[in-house]
Amino acid sequence: MSGVVTVPSVSTGQAFALEFLMTFNLMFVITAVATDTRAVMAIGATVMLGILVADQSIEIEKSAD
Repeated sequence: MSGVVTVPSVSTGQAFALEFLMTFNLMFVITAVATDTRAVMAIGATVMLGILVADQSIEIEKSAD
């Protein structure tokens, strides 16, 4: 079995904190959208922002098995 191994650029605690903040942010926006119909684009923007921020901070494995 050969594959690509990624080396994390942050510690486990930092990765957990970032994941917690991104998840909290997404859930906060989903709750806001559920109570306000004017914020429909907010969920997509929040997911995109989370992907952009987390991808830069936490190395996501991109192996081409």
